[in-house]
Amino acid sequence: MNSNQVQDQVQGRVQSQGQDQVQDLGRAQGQVQVQDQVQGRVQVQSQGQGQGQDLTGRVVIVTGASSGIGEATARLLHRAGALPVLAARRADRLTALGAELDTAFPVPTDMTDPAQVRSLVELTVRRYGRIDGLVNNAGASFHCRLEEVDPVAYARLLDLNVIGVLSAIQATAPVMRSQGEGRIVNVSSGTTVLAPPGVGAYAASKSAVNMLSAVARKELADDGIDVSLVLPSITATEFGGGMFRDGGNAPPGLVAHTPEYVARVILRALRTGEERIDIPHGPEQPEFPRSPWAPGAPGAPQVPEALEVPGT
Repeated sequence: MNSNQVQDQVQGRVQSQGQDQVQDLGRAQGQVQVQDQVQGRVQVQSQGQGQGQDLTGRVVIVTGASSGIGEATARLLHRAGALPVLAARRADRLTALGAELDTAFPVPTDMTDPAQVRSLVELTVRRYGRIDGLVNNAGASFHCRLEEVDPVAYARLLDLNVIGVLSAIQATAPVMRSQGEGRIVNVSSGTTVLAPPGVGAYAASKSAVNMLSAVARKELADDGIDVSLVLPSITATEFGGGMFRDGGNAPPGLVAHTPEYVARVILRALRTGEERIDIPHGPEQPEFPRSPWAPGAPGAPQVPEALEVPGT
């Protein structure tokens, strides 16, 4: 089985597990849902320097750009005047999206192949001369009980969800270091703050992304590179076999967010360089992802680290 088959196999597992797993996830999420939703409060952790960065003319690589959150991010970057570089395996979709977004640069890339990741970076630098941002969004789901995990299939998933993220950081960091600045946004999952039955193997892969992000933020800080982590709730995309796409399978009390909503949060992270954004469960908060300021900026509120800020 090759890397292109991982998500197809996993989607079959999602369908076979059915509504029971969705309810299990809902029960696990319910343990923290109240804390997330009380008065619409959002946890804010240490943020990058200065005010929100203008994305006009910024060169930003988006992995997993052929659909879902990645595609939505590319569209919003284009709308913001940025120059999105589209990376994904599905060349036909990338070509179509690139034709629609006239400033986009599609580069078909298998993120499980470090050589292709390096080529993606080299082609981007050759075309634009710099890389201002990286959105590590490519990933696949894995929904089954731990005793049912196929180790071979899971190893392939880790190649995408974890090693792919690491490879992209390794390839882009030297370019950003030479520029004296850069922003990296890694897309994780809200499942990493839970222990959800039926999703443990997937959550473990994203927990590794959390740790890579935290360490990379410290290691690259002196080079002017901000590493941010975005943790979506459930999202209505093709992910996981499209189980939440129509909103009908959302666990009780939860709402499937649109990919555009998550993409707005990703653009916020690219602008501010803040350390971590946990997207709250429940209904979308339209004003939440648009906050342009970072603590310490002129005119910004003085907010200590990890303070819950109502209405952010």
